[in-house]
Amino acid sequence: MNMVVIHTRHMRNEQKKRIEEALIAALHKEGFPAGQAVLHFELESSAHPSEGGPAGAVDHPDPATQISPEFKTRARRTNAELQALKTQIVEAMKTHGTLTSFQARKLLGLTECNWAPPALRRLFGELEDEGLVVQRGVKRNTCYVWQGSDEHDH
Repeated sequence: MNMVVIHTRHMRNEQKKRIEEALIAALHKEGFPAGQAVLHFELESSAHPSEGGPAGAVDHPDPATQISPEFKTRARRTNAELQALKTQIVEAMKTHGTLTSFQARKLLGLTECNWAPPALRRLFGELEDEGLVVQRGVKRNTCYVWQGSDEHDH
C-alpha cells in the first residue's frame, strides 16, 4: 500500500479533491494501481510550520456540496467523497458532542444506504485513531464522544 501524507494548515475540499485526483493519476501512470494508494491530509500544528510560509485565511465550503447526489447508490465511493463525509461527521460531532452510528446516518441522510454502517464505523475509527473521538460502549450501545477542539478542520 502506498501512502501519501500532506501536512497543511488549511485546505478547501475542492483543493483536496484536485490534488488527490492528480496524485492518483500520476501514481497510476507510473504503474501503481489506484486501489494501492492512500492519500491522507493531516492538519499541521503551528509548532511545526511548513516551509512554504504562512497560509492565509481560507473559505471553508459546506461539505455537503462536495458530494455528488448519486454517491449514495453507487457500489463504491471515491476517497474525496469519503473525506467529505468524514468532514460532515466532524461538523456533526462538534455540534452534538456525542453521536451513535445510527444518529450519524440519520443526520447525514444515509439511513437507506446499505454501505453506510461499515463506512461510518471506519470513519469513526479514523477519528478515534486521530484522537478526535472516543468510543463508548459496544455493539448496539456504541456511541462516539467528541474530544477534538472546535477549530479542528479536516
